[in-house]
Formats: sequence, C-alpha cells, structure tokens
Amino acid sequence: MFIEALPMVVLTVTVLAPIVEGLGYDLIWYGIIVVLVSEMAMLTPPIGMICYVIQGLRGRGSLNDVFIGVAPFFLAIVILLALLFIFPDLALWLPRVLFP
Repeated sequence: MFIEALPMVVLTVTVLAPIVEGLGYDLIWYGIIVVLVSEMAMLTPPIGMICYVIQGLRGRGSLNDVFIGVAPFFLAIVILLALLFIFPDLALWLPRVLFP
C-alpha cells in the first residue's frame, strides 16, 4: 500500500471499526475490504496516484493509456469486492484454518 493511502486507512479504521464490530461483522473481513477499497482509490482518477507514478516511470505516451491499461485490474478488484460481499467466508477461510 502506498503512503498516500495510509492516512485514509487510519482515519477510516479508527472511526468505523467499533461500529463494524458492533454490527457483528468480522474485523479481518472489514480490514480486507478497507485495503481493497483504498487500493481502488489509488487506481482511479482524480487521485490515481499509482497511475501517475507509472506514467512518470514509462516517460512516453499519454496518461490515458495508463488509465486504460489499469482498467482490467480495477475490474478485477470490483469483482473481488462483489464476491467478498456475497461470500464473506472467502476472506475468512484461511484465518479459520490456521487459527481454529
């Protein structure tokens, strides 16, 4: 996770984690959701910090090419989030196996 996402995660988790836990959701699941959503924020305009870094590294072409290239990865994260909302046990399977 990039340093620009850290304040967003710290502010979100400290405020919402007790509420999420009080509603009966698992905090590991919530943490995975927060990380995925913050990474989505780093991929999409107007923030899109990852895209600007990649554009600076490649040094050629337009920024639109980078955003078009990132689109399949963004779509994969959206599908993953949908699966985690529909089947929350996907995120919790490995912790439950390792720590019964």
